[in-house]
Amino acid sequence: MFKNAREAAAAYVRKYKPTLFDSEIGARLPTEYRKFYDEWKNTTPEPVHYIPEKGTWRKDEETGQMKRIENIPLPAFHSKELDNILTGGEKIIFGYIQKKKTGFEVPKFWIPFIYKSVVYSEILNKYISVHMTKRVIELIHKHRGFDSYLLETRACDLGTLLALRLKKKLLFALNDKNLPYDEEKNCKVYEKYKKYCIPPEELEWYGLSFQEACRKQIEIEKAKQREAIIPLKYLFRSQLIEDLKAQGINTNN
Repeated sequence: MFKNAREAAAAYVRKYKPTLFDSEIGARLPTEYRKFYDEWKNTTPEPVHYIPEKGTWRKDEETGQMKRIENIPLPAFHSKELDNILTGGEKIIFGYIQKKKTGFEVPKFWIPFIYKSVVYSEILNKYISVHMTKRVIELIHKHRGFDSYLLETRACDLGTLLALRLKKKLLFALNDKNLPYDEEKNCKVYEKYKKYCIPPEELEWYGLSFQEACRKQIEIEKAKQREAIIPLKYLFRSQLIEDLKAQGINTNN
C-alpha cells in the first residue's frame, strides 16, 4: 500500500510512463516504423564498453558466499554529433577520476577516438570516405566486408543515423536490383546479398529518426487530404449534367 497520494502517483508514472508513440502524431505512425524503432532504441545492444560475466551466480573468493551476477552497463550516452560517424556501438562514457594532488574525484568524459578512412561498397561499387572508430574497422574485417557488416548488424548495434542510412541505401539497391555492373555480375552480387532484403513497406520507414518519421507521416496525410478534395467546379459540372439528363437534354455535345 502507498503512504500517500504522491507515492501512488509516482508509481503510476513509473508503470505507465508515456512514450513517443503516445503523442498525437506518434500514435499515427505505421507498424513498420514501430518495428524498426523497437530494434533501434528498445533492443539491448551488444556490450561494447565492458565484458559481461557469464552465468547467474558466482562464488565470492573471500567469503565463500554465492552472489548473483549483475552485468550493469557503464553510464554512457549518445550525442547528436555521433550520428554523422560510424561508431560500431561506441558511445561517450561518463565517470569520475581521482586527482593525484588533492585526492578529489572530478567528473570526466571518455570520447571515442575518431579516424577518417575510406571503405568500399560492393553493392554500390563505390569508395566512401567516412569518419569512424577503430572498432568499426575491426568489425568490417570480422564480417569480411563493409556491406556485410552493415547488413548483418542490428540497428541497435549500428547506433548512428549515418550507419542506418548507408544500410538503407544498400537495401534499396538490392530490392530494386539496381546494381552498377553487367548482367552477369549483377546476378552474382544479388545472390550473395539477397537474404538481407526486407519488404518494401518496411524499407520505406527504415533508418528514419522519430522526427523524420513524423514529418513523413504528416506529408502522407496531407497528400491524402489533397487527393480527397474535389474542386467545386467539378461537382457543379457533374450536378449540371445530371440535371440536363433528367430533362432529356443530350449532354454529349
